[in-house]
Amino acid sequence: MESSDPVDTPMVEKSKLDEDTQGKAAKPTEKHLHAVKRIFKYVRGTINRGLWYPKDSSIALTAYANVDHAEYQLADIFTKALGKERIEFLINKLRMQSFTPETLKQLADEAEE
Repeated sequence: MESSDPVDTPMVEKSKLDEDTQGKAAKPTEKHLHAVKRIFKYVRGTINRGLWYPKDSSIALTAYANVDHAEYQLADIFTKALGKERIEFLINKLRMQSFTPETLKQLADEAEE
C-alpha cells in the first residue's frame, strides 16, 4: 500500500457491494477486497484531514441522519459512494481541514496558553 497512489474518493461512485442476505459470516469477494484497498488509499491521501475544536470553544452539536430518500445529506460523506466534487463540497460544509503535524502542535500549544 505504501507504493500505491492515493485516490480522490473512498469508493467508486455508484458502486454497490453484494449484501449478505442470510447474515452468515462469509469470505470477502474480490470486489470487497478492492473496495477496502481503495478506502485505505483514500485514507492515505487524507491522513492530515480533520476537525479542530479548542477546549474552550462553544460547540453546538448537530446530529445527521442517513436516509436514502433525502437529497444530499451531510451524513452521505460517511455512508455513500460519492463523486469527488460532492465529497469536497461536504468536507467544506463540515469545515474539515488538512493539518500538518506542525500546525497541529501549534494549535495544541495555543490551546494550552
